[in-house]
Amino acid sequence: MKKKIKNSEEIAIKWKQGVAKIRRRMQINTNRKGSRFVDRVKALLEDRGYIVVKVSASKPFDLVAWEPGRCKPFLFECRSEGSIKQAFKDLEQKSKGILALRYVAKPYKSGVHFYVGSFLGHDLVEFEPLEGR
Repeated sequence: MKKKIKNSEEIAIKWKQGVAKIRRRMQINTNRKGSRFVDRVKALLEDRGYIVVKVSASKPFDLVAWEPGRCKPFLFECRSEGSIKQAFKDLEQKSKGILALRYVAKPYKSGVHFYVGSFLGHDLVEFEPLEGR
């Protein structure tokens, strides 16, 4: 009987030593991360002269933007992670019946890449600053 207890004690000691070696990972709140990215995209578009509205709780999409003096809106789905293809599928489903141009924004290094849907998938586009508007 003593031998089993000794083994149990050895297992407990080794277990504690192993647990002590594990580094705790910083937990990232994905909702906060996504919200910060949406705010970053909103600020970038506003700096370039667009009128931008953040949609409440990102339902059904994240941002709606307009060029001043134009009626046709741009719909944005902002994704900090995940595939662009899936983001476009989600955006298409959520915005059926809305006459608007659809874009997906993804982080890239220290900036943002914008993608527009095309017949063969998606293309990278640049939102240039609006001048004289």
